[in-house]
Amino acid sequence: MFRLVPRIAVILLLVAGTVAPAAAGDRPVKGSGKGEVFNDALLFTDVLQGHGRATHFGRTKIEASVVQDYLRLGIFYPVGGGWLTTASGDSLYFVFNEEYSFFDPATGVISTKLLILGGTGHFLDARGDVDVKFVFDSNFSHFLFLIDGSINY
Repeated sequence: MFRLVPRIAVILLLVAGTVAPAAAGDRPVKGSGKGEVFNDALLFTDVLQGHGRATHFGRTKIEASVVQDYLRLGIFYPVGGGWLTTASGDSLYFVFNEEYSFFDPATGVISTKLLILGGTGHFLDARGDVDVKFVFDSNFSHFLFLIDGSINY
């Protein structure tokens, strides 16, 4: 009887170790996609809406707003923050690390950083830095995006 107790204890510890949730930590995030720029005349903004795929997220949506018509002038001027929404429906809230950025409108390429400040579902307390690159077409009506960074959740 007493020989059986240590064996049961070892088995219980092994089972508990495999069932325990993983500890939160930095997870690398890489992704890409494409999107469109929609004009919101009511709010005087251009809304960037895109979709793609990213590690740990699967299908991903990105949405952010910038000051209307500034893209054509080579000024990336975000209005508030934005959202990255994952395949599960959970979202990450982000802000851009700069109030505005200048870029060459002839190339349509802007690189900046997203600061992750929480979200919904299992991203509730998420934090992280994600580099993002937008490549706009010559009309600033479509874009490609690349994301690369890490998120702690």
